[in-house]
Amino acid sequence: MRHVRMLGLCLVAAFAMSAVATATASAALPEWGKCVKFVNQHGKGVGKYTDAGCTALAEPAKTGNFEFQNFKSIAAPEFTSHGGGATLELLGGGIKTTCGAEEATGSLSGAKGVTGVEVIFKGCESNFGNLVCQNSLIPPLGSEPEGQIRTRRLKGSLGYISKEGAPPVVGLNLEPEQKKGLFAEFICGGILVVRVGQHQTLGQPAGPGNDSIISPITPVDKMSVANTQTYSQEAGVQLPTHFEGGKEDFLETEISDGFGEIPFTQSGQTLTTTNTLNSGEAIEIKA
Repeated sequence: MRHVRMLGLCLVAAFAMSAVATATASAALPEWGKCVKFVNQHGKGVGKYTDAGCTALAEPAKTGNFEFQNFKSIAAPEFTSHGGGATLELLGGGIKTTCGAEEATGSLSGAKGVTGVEVIFKGCESNFGNLVCQNSLIPPLGSEPEGQIRTRRLKGSLGYISKEGAPPVVGLNLEPEQKKGLFAEFICGGILVVRVGQHQTLGQPAGPGNDSIISPITPVDKMSVANTQTYSQEAGVQLPTHFEGGKEDFLETEISDGFGEIPFTQSGQTLTTTNTLNSGEAIEIKA
């Protein structure tokens, strides 16, 4: 009986360790990478997966023809993105900034991050008097062409919006690289000064948000040469406002005209972008 009890304890411990290992492995997802051919010198599969999307596990283990490699183990590539019209709207509607097009550059970073992201919005104006907006002699960016707004440098990471469904819904969040920094600061018609993101340099308190913006990103669990981000908002409320089980994330915007101001209040962005690697190669968001 003593041996039976010891065996039972060993089995319980083994199952517990297995559960911890499984949780640790799944906690790493979602992540960027590639599903690559994985065979030995004899052409025999020694990978974890049987399909080119790295979703079907091989049975028995390590007999599949494919393996997933994230960008911790291989060089992380640079990307560009292009999008259509964009709208930044304050909570409850009312004042909006609209732009005709968007383009961006940046780099994938590690297993799930992006870094060095700069976004340029073109053809921008405020619905307040149809004033044209641009970065204009506002440090540290300097002037931009009429109607053009350039963000500060941004960073971000992948996360789950929802783990339900197959595949689950994955998102990418963006925030300023500078801690508590602004996303952007621009002026419309030489009158309206607009600051997007927490503002800590003029002695004014920051608002309640974490000033990170999240967009669903697709496709998931599939090798692709391009992926799509879709930013959605309703009357200035960003959708979604957080990753599953995570903190609340949303933009805040302040507008002033020299006579008064709308203090930092929640705002939301509408935009759809298509991202491609500069190399033109295919990658996968594994979830």
